[in-house]
Amino acid sequence: ADVVGAIRSSARSFEERLPPSQRKRLGQFFTGLPLGTLLAHIALDPDARTVIDPMAGHGDLLDAAAITALARGVPLDRLDGIELDPETAAFCARRTAALQTDGSVTDAHIVTGSAFDPSIVDALDAPGYDLVITNPPYVRYQSQNGNGAGVGDVRRGLLAIVDARMAGGERALWQTLVEGYSGLADLSVPAWLLSALLTRPGGRMALVVPATWRSRDYADVVRYLLLRAFRLEFIVADTQPGWFSDALVRTHLVIARRLAWDEAQAPVSGRPSL
Repeated sequence: ADVVGAIRSSARSFEERLPPSQRKRLGQFFTGLPLGTLLAHIALDPDARTVIDPMAGHGDLLDAAAITALARGVPLDRLDGIELDPETAAFCARRTAALQTDGSVTDAHIVTGSAFDPSIVDALDAPGYDLVITNPPYVRYQSQNGNGAGVGDVRRGLLAIVDARMAGGERALWQTLVEGYSGLADLSVPAWLLSALLTRPGGRMALVVPATWRSRDYADVVRYLLLRAFRLEFIVADTQPGWFSDALVRTHLVIARRLAWDEAQAPVSGRPSL
């Protein structure tokens, strides 16, 4: 418990030591444990045992999920994360290893690399997660070439992940979504798609996203994704000055449950609008 507490205490200072240019380029504005714990308490089902953050940062949201599960008396079986920046991934790995030692989590895996790299996703060897919880990087498309993967690389990676995880008509739907999103979209849009892909049918996706997610023209694919393949359960909006004062972006917490394919095939016209 002392090790876990020490790591939690050092998380903010670790974030502040990151080079400002890197933080801006990679969208490294981490969630914080209080907000992460709020999101986890809303999103974590009592029977949830497997959790992933595919843009894990230094581990706030993974830690929050572990805290929430332990408070309910049922430690998580599996806590996974993917993080692009090696130094940040190493901090996250120390944090989740401490949670494992503390008994909050049975097994934890942090993988360093791009979450849009199909080999990275394959390395985790999980068919789907009970909870996908993440704060996607808010990075403009003009900056993405410096993030280890260009727009084309991200799309190709997502298509490969769809091909590996889906079949039949469901695969065709997801291929259309991935092929159809705008190349002008910020990185949060493909992050939505990836998070959705990693959520098992019946599981939940819980995201910290820009408040503009419903108003941008290029976010149409996100709205359709939620309408077609998910049941939207909660939207929690911040108020000024906002949860991320240094990022200057107002945010929402979005929690949705993934539908089974037979449910997802039902006509969209009969569902509530977003």
